[in-house]
Amino acid sequence: MKTSVFATSNNVTDIITPLQSTFFVGELPPYTYEQFYQLSVHLLTVGHKVSQTIANEIADKVWANSRNIRDCVRVGRMAKSVDDIQFLNTFLNYNS
Repeated sequence: MKTSVFATSNNVTDIITPLQSTFFVGELPPYTYEQFYQLSVHLLTVGHKVSQTIANEIADKVWANSRNIRDCVRVGRMAKSVDDIQFLNTFLNYNS
């Protein structure tokens, strides 16, 4: 039986060398603003039922701070208004 294993990591240096040697390591380029914006808004509006206005604002604020799609989801789960987004923007730790 032929088997393939696919794995992802935010930082390949966190994976021990013997394990790294069993994988082909490829690096993806970071999202452009347009890609990030489209993906974030789609994920928030379709996947998490966030309004278009709030999804647009979340995408802009998160792009300016962390550029992490996961942060869009975190904010989207908590924010019910544009004011909430501004509060969460200053509250969340964007160093992760």
